[in-house]
Amino acid sequence: QWSAPQACVDKAFTVEMTTDGNPSDTAWTLQNQCTLEVVARKDYGEYLEPNTAYPPETFCVDEAEYQFIIYDAYNNGLAGNVFAQYGTADSKYTVVDGGFSGTS
Repeated sequence: QWSAPQACVDKAFTVEMTTDGNPSDTAWTLQNQCTLEVVARKDYGEYLEPNTAYPPETFCVDEAEYQFIIYDAYNNGLAGNVFAQYGTADSKYTVVDGGFSGTS
């Protein structure tokens, strides 16, 4: 399990996923761009409930530059729904079909 221990609250990365009607088509990775290590992931088939806001998942990460990639198995997006909300202690971003917005 990728859950973050309580001690890393200031270096935590949180994903809040809301699925569409085809949740098993959605996957994502969080990769450290300094080491190229995938530090967190959700594979296809792990989200099973359609149109559901899943509980937040928090991961402990080292200070570095990260790439968050969300995948759609059929490349048809999420019908205008929110892909995911994610962020660190001092910033939050929302990934939507066709782009993202955020504050830092």
